Amino acid sequence: MYDNEYEWDILLFLRILKYLHTSDADMVNAIIRDYPEVDEEDPDMIMYDLLWAFFDEEPEETDDEFYTVRFSDQSVDRLYQLGCQDGDIFFSQSRVWQEKIKDTFLFYVVGASHSVFDVAYYFGGDGVKIDITLSPDCYEPLLFLNSIINMILYCQKEVRRLEAERNEQHLIFNGKEAA
Repeated sequence: MYDNEYEWDILLFLRILKYLHTSDADMVNAIIRDYPEVDEEDPDMIMYDLLWAFFDEEPEETDDEFYTVRFSDQSVDRLYQLGCQDGDIFFSQSRVWQEKIKDTFLFYVVGASHSVFDVAYYFGGDGVKIDITLSPDCYEPLLFLNSIINMILYCQKEVRRLEAERNEQHLIFNGKEAA
């Protein structure tokens, strides 16, 4: 039998594949095609390939041991956009939603995984970009990517909730207007 840590790693790995299969089936199919059989060294190579399913660009090679990746996701962007829709009227609302996105990242990713050394946020009209410097000592790809998935799933849930509230408010407003 295998030990519990190995089984836990397999479950985390399968969760990453399941999430990617629902969001980008072509990428998972490409990985399966590239790795029809897995030997002892392949899991690290597969994790490296999976890493770039979540991040926008590979970092430049540097002499130091720090590795910075850029993260953006449509769910995070949509949550920020929904929250800031009335930002033209209330500038402070944009700042509040920026803090909410930061808190969400800190809670789901930094708090759950010791893989993050430093983080920088960029908020713009086209969405949110997060530069993540990975810890050279504590980076654990399985935990890190699963914490990213947890954050994305939370943002998707919040987007659905906000859109339902807005639709309900729109129906109430239109009902009062018609009466």
